[in-house]
Amino acid sequence: MRYFETWEQIGTRVAQAREARGLTQAQLSSSVGLDRTAIAKIERGRRSISSLELGQISNVLSLPLEWFITEPPQSVVSRRSDQLDTSPSTSLDLELERVSRDVELLLEIGGLPKEDSRDPSSIRSHSQAEDLATSVRTELGESAAIPNLQLTAERLGLYAFSFEMPAGTSDGAYVLLEGAGVAIINGSMPAGRRRFTLAHEIGHHVLSDAYSVDHSLFDDISGAHERLLNAFAIFLLMPRNVTVKLWGDAEGHVDPRGATISLAAYFGVSWTAACAHLLNLGLIDEDRRTILLSQPPTRADYIERALVFQEELIPPSLPPRYSAAVIGSYRRNKITSTRALELLHHTLTEDELPETYELPLEALTPEFNES
Repeated sequence: MRYFETWEQIGTRVAQAREARGLTQAQLSSSVGLDRTAIAKIERGRRSISSLELGQISNVLSLPLEWFITEPPQSVVSRRSDQLDTSPSTSLDLELERVSRDVELLLEIGGLPKEDSRDPSSIRSHSQAEDLATSVRTELGESAAIPNLQLTAERLGLYAFSFEMPAGTSDGAYVLLEGAGVAIINGSMPAGRRRFTLAHEIGHHVLSDAYSVDHSLFDDISGAHERLLNAFAIFLLMPRNVTVKLWGDAEGHVDPRGATISLAAYFGVSWTAACAHLLNLGLIDEDRRTILLSQPPTRADYIERALVFQEELIPPSLPPRYSAAVIGSYRRNKITSTRALELLHHTLTEDELPETYELPLEALTPEFNES
C-alpha cells in the first residue's frame, strides 16, 4: 500500500468521490460544515485538510478513510490506463476500485485463496460463445439451472458485488487482479438483468479480459465483443440441450407463453432474455416473440403455476466466500473490528461480530526475541 505524498493527490480523490456520488461542492461543504471555497481549495490541493475534516468527508461520501490517502490497486490503475481513463468517473467505477482493494487485502493476508491465472483468449462467433459457455458449465459440473450465480462465480475465482447505483449507472464492471477477478453489478436493475450481467462478467473473467465497464448490455450499439459475451451469458444461464428439452416437456408448441414463463422462472432470466433466446434457438419465430413480449408474466401467472422467481444479487450483496473470509480474518486477529465492518460494507454491526480467537503466546515469541 502506497500513501499519497501531496495535498493535490488527496484533493483529487475528494473531487473524484464527490462527483461519483453526484454531489456539488456546495452540497459537500454543507454536509461537513466547511465553506464551499474551502472544498474547492482542498480539491485543487491548495489547502491542507485535517484528519477530522477528512474523516467527516469520508463519512459523507461513504468511503473508508484510507481510500482518500492511498493509491488505487496497481491492477486498477493499469487497466484504466489501457482504457484511456485515468479516474473513477462513476459510482460503479469507484466501487470497483474499493472492492478490488478489499479483495487484494484478503488475498495478501491469506483470507482468500489465490487462483491460477487463465490464459487470455477470445471468442469470434456465436458458436464459439456457446462452446465457451458449455466448457465453463462442464468445469463447474453444472448440468441444469444455476440457482446461485454469485456463489458459482466464486468457484471460478470471480468475486461479484451488487450495490444500489444512481440512475444512469452502467450495468456492470470487471477487473482482473493477481489471483482473482472482481465484478460490480448495478443492483438497481431488475433481478433477471442482474443475473444476466453477472453471467456476462463471468465471460470477461474466463477470457481473462483485463478491465471492462459494461455500459448497457442490451444496447444495440454495443461492440461485437460485448454482443458475443451476451451470447455466452445466455448460453451459460440457459444451455441449449436443457432449454430444448424443457420446452418440449412444457409443450411449448401448444402453450408458448406458459412454457416461456416456466423457463424464465427456472433459469432465473428476464422475460426479454428468455424470449430472445427461444427465438435464437428456433423454438419460436419473430412473430411469436413479438406477441410474447407484449404479454409479460404477472404475479398471478407464477402463483398459478406454483413457480417462484428467486431474486439474486439484491443490494447490498457480497460474495459468500468473501464474507466468510472477512469473518475468519477478524477471528484470527488479522484485521480489526472496524476494518471487518468496512469490508462487510456494514451489513453487520459490531455487536454481531463473533468473538476473536485467543492469540497463542507462541505467536508473540518472535516479538519478544527481537526486543
